[in-house]
Amino acid sequence: MKKKTNHQMMMDRLHEQSLEWKSIILFMEEEIIFLEHLLHSYHFEPDTAELYERYHKYLKQLDEIKFAKNNLKVQIDGHEASIGGIMDSIDHFGDSSFYIEHDDINVLVQKTSEDYRKLKSEIFDYAITVMRKHKKPDEI
Repeated sequence: MKKKTNHQMMMDRLHEQSLEWKSIILFMEEEIIFLEHLLHSYHFEPDTAELYERYHKYLKQLDEIKFAKNNLKVQIDGHEASIGGIMDSIDHFGDSSFYIEHDDINVLVQKTSEDYRKLKSEIFDYAITVMRKHKKPDEI
């Protein structure tokens, strides 16, 4: 069995991290579908100006998150192709811009993920507010 070089081990770690990014993005995609269905459910239709504004703000923010997520997918796919090319080249470590790009993508994934988690929490708070508002007096 051939022992992996430091270069190969580093590329393996970078590849694993890119797979983690893809997993985060995929999970986010599935949850976004759920959140959109939740917001579009007749149970959560806004019936006050304040709820109406929040509702449309959340729909807009979901669109922005989807746009950012889609851009990230493209960046990650391109970056993974670069990792594959570097892995195939035994003596090539890639230039420093490759590692800077990797770090930049990691920062973007973390920021997008954090922005998404915050938005998801706000949407759930909105849903709870609407549910409480529509609760019948005998259910209180």
